[in-house]
Amino acid sequence: MEINVKVIEIIKLSETAKAIRFIPNKKLDFLPGQFIMLNIELNGEIQKRAFSLSSIPLDNYLEITVKKTKDPFVGGLLRVQTQCVRLVNLILV
Repeated sequence: MEINVKVIEIIKLSETAKAIRFIPNKKLDFLPGQFIMLNIELNGEIQKRAFSLSSIPLDNYLEITVKKTKDPFVGGLLRVQTQCVRLVNLILV
């Protein structure tokens, strides 16, 4: 299932980790332990990465936890600001 999501909140967990919350454009049923393939445009190309969901199915949002690495995809996610509304695409796996 492919859906679009909007970043609604970024929570600083430590100097090297953030929680990123998304609102999906439609109801998403998932089980604990499932992961998503997150697609985001980086330097004009669509990049894909897998992330485990850190939210629970009863939440009204989806959440992933991202730790700082040298991967430019993750770096791009860590620089996302809630003031600039970002729409991204994900696939529930």
